[in-house]
Amino acid sequence: ANLVRHVPPWPTAEHTDPVGRLLTLAGQVPLELAAPLLTIAGFCSWAQGEGTVAVEACAHALEADPDYRMAQLLERGLATGLRPPALGGAGASRGADRRGVA
Repeated sequence: ANLVRHVPPWPTAEHTDPVGRLLTLAGQVPLELAAPLLTIAGFCSWAQGEGTVAVEACAHALEADPDYRMAQLLERGLATGLRPPALGGAGASRGADRRGVA
């Protein structure tokens, strides 16, 4: 709760994109809290087609916490060339149909 008081409001002129905001915030929190933020930034970058940023964010997340499972899973997906999911719109419903969910 104390951390929230130190986080500036968003968006700012400096950071209008969510990934930039997550990366900035990861640099402002204690190291033990950085891995989840960096992993989310990596996932968002991957979903937006920014593979290089995703790999870097994931690597930093694993530096902060080598045992952080979500970062490990993201790293594996990135290393194997897994394609990002279709987020929202028609792609989301097609994904549900492929899994047999109506």
